[in-house]
This record gives sequence, structure tokens and C-alpha cells, in this order.
Amino acid sequence: MNGLSSILHSLDSTQRTKESLLLCSPCISQESVPSVPPPFYSSPLDRPTAEPCFSDNCKKQSGTLNENQSLWISKMIKSALNEGSCTDLAVLHNPPISRWDKKPNLNDYLLKPLYIIHPEVQYALDICGGKCPSCNSLGSLKFKQFSAPRVIECLDTVAYAVEARYECKLKSGGCGKTINVMDEQAVSMTGLIPIEVQLNYPIVLFQQSGYSTTLVQSIFDLTTGRAGASDCVKMIRCARTTKFMKDASLWRAHVSDWIKRQKRLSALLQTDLPLDEKFPDFPSIFQHCGGYNSTLGPSECHIGNIINYIVAQQQPFFNRLEGAITGLHLSADHHHNAPGRMQVTDRFNGQKFAPIEGLHAVMTERQQVASHQFTATTNNAERDCCKRTSSAIRRSRN
Repeated sequence: MNGLSSILHSLDSTQRTKESLLLCSPCISQESVPSVPPPFYSSPLDRPTAEPCFSDNCKKQSGTLNENQSLWISKMIKSALNEGSCTDLAVLHNPPISRWDKKPNLNDYLLKPLYIIHPEVQYALDICGGKCPSCNSLGSLKFKQFSAPRVIECLDTVAYAVEARYECKLKSGGCGKTINVMDEQAVSMTGLIPIEVQLNYPIVLFQQSGYSTTLVQSIFDLTTGRAGASDCVKMIRCARTTKFMKDASLWRAHVSDWIKRQKRLSALLQTDLPLDEKFPDFPSIFQHCGGYNSTLGPSECHIGNIINYIVAQQQPFFNRLEGAITGLHLSADHHHNAPGRMQVTDRFNGQKFAPIEGLHAVMTERQQVASHQFTATTNNAERDCCKRTSSAIRRSRN
């Protein structure tokens, strides 16, 4: 963990401003660049998780659904409903890659990924033919709609997710209630969605937030390495800062390349093309309305709550991890391969045989041998003395 801390500390102290790293092309409209730009990267501990939109008279917070994202999500949902009979509906929809042979469109660089969770189509499950979790009526469930888009925290960006919702139809003898396919308790109670399918969901929903499974796994890996919530916060904020810098530089390079193409085309065709067209500069990371509309990640308090939730769900693993650190947990193994290789020759008939049947070993999780004893049979009664010896060792260590 000391190595990770030093790396994160060095990133805090060496991050430069956007203006010093990305040269502003002459084709970028200077009117869109603030005269006194806000600090791009200060200490991660001082940066807020969300800031008000930089647009005038706007009180919306960055990282929430804006108009551009909402229109694109509606388009993706409409396409998903039209292709509802297909089983190749993608779970993750990334924004389209902007081609450099076309005029730069800033909105293509500002859209965030979308997760569509529709297991009945994606896995060809028979959810409509299953039982309703509320009234146990059979065959009354019908697809109703997708849920409202919710924010999903990813490592280097924010994303959005919509999940399929089903209604228990009154006309089919149902109760009229609706269920969400992400409601683990409801869909598991009646076996509508196998647990194996749920484990392959790319997102995890908590009480007040949603995380990608890759981010949860990264937090879990840091936690098992004895990192704290502040280290997880720094990791996310550094990753999102890097992503923003790359997107901003790609947009500026696209604009510069487009202007050069137009100049070459104008010289080739000997026509006057509009070469004085100005393009807006890449917006601030916190600008909500028509901007990048992102955050630097969840707060340290929120990450702490997620870590506590992960620990509660993985308590047996952390108990074993603690045993590996302290060396107090014991493990036993009745092994037969090694004794089987210990051959001796009968001096009367010359035949080879194994004088012992097994090796009963007790080790700590630091791979330290606490005791070992050869056994003549595989009978559990013969191992009782080994058990008593191991228990005595454990009591003495505690």
C-alpha cells in the first residue's frame, strides 16, 4: 500500500492545468474560453464531488442527466424496443466514435455510455411465463417499459443505466404490481432470473447509487490491500481527470485536422470554402448544460459506505484474510499422494508396499506447519488425536 500511496501523492503534486497541456488552436473560438478559467486540478481532497452548472442562471448539478444525454438515451431505448425480438441486444452502448472525415460535432464527445439491462431478450429467458413474486400468478407478467435512467459510477466516467420493468396484468388474473429485473429479492424468490445471470450483470445497485462491477472490483482489490476510502477516491479522481484530458485533446485535434482538410480541399477545387468557421472549446468537466457533465467521483463518505457493504457481503473472505495476516487461522489436510510414494520392500516376499496411508498436516494460512502426523488408515477416528492436538495449539496461541 505504501507504493500506491506514493504514486497517488505524486499525481496530486504533478498534475498540470488543462491550458498548459492542451494548446488552443486558432480555429477554437476564444469567446467560448473563460477569461479566468477555474482551476482544473487541485488537491483531490479539496475538490467537490459535484458542482453547479457553469451556465448562467442554472442550478442543476453536474453528473446528472442533461438534455443531450436524454435525447441519445431515448434514441437507444427506441432502437432496443424495435429490436426486442432479437437476442443480440447489447448490454453496454457506447457513444458513436466521431469520424475525422466529417465535420466535428461536440455532442459526440460529450455523451456518456448507456447500460440496457433486459435479460429476457439478451439471454432469451422466459420471464413472461414465470410466476409473479407478489401474487404467484403464472403467466401474468408482461414487459411494461424501461426504468428512468440512473447514474452509474464507473472508474473513469459516469454512465447511465435503464432496466426492464414488468407488470403483473390484472386482465390475466394478476395483482397489477410492477417489478424491476434488478430487484434481486423479487426475481430470485420465484426463480425468474437465474442467479448465474444476475452475477453477470455489469452494474451493481445500492440503496442510493449504482456502480459498475469493474469499479466495485477495483475498490474491493484496494480494500483487500489495506487501502482506505481516501485512496479509492484518489484512484477514481485521477482516472476521471485523465479521461477528461484525453477527450479534450481529441476534440481539439479533430477540429485542427478538419480545418486543414478544408484548406487542402479549397486549394484543390479552387473554391472559397468557409475557412473562418469557429468551433466551441471543450467545456468544463463540471458544466451540465451542453457540457462534459461529469464529476470527479463519489465522496469519501460514500466510498466508505460501499466498502462497509462489500465487507459485510464478503465477511467469510475477510475472516480468512485476517487469519492470513495474523497467522491464527488453522487449516487441516489429510493427504495421500506423498505417503503413496513412500514405498518399502517386504524382506520376506520382496513386494513393495506403502507403510502408511496418509499424512495429516495442520498449517496456518501463512503456510507455517503447525503439526503433522502419519496415519495408517483413512478412518476419521484415527484423526481425533490430531484434532485434539490442533485445538490445543490454537488455544495456546490465542
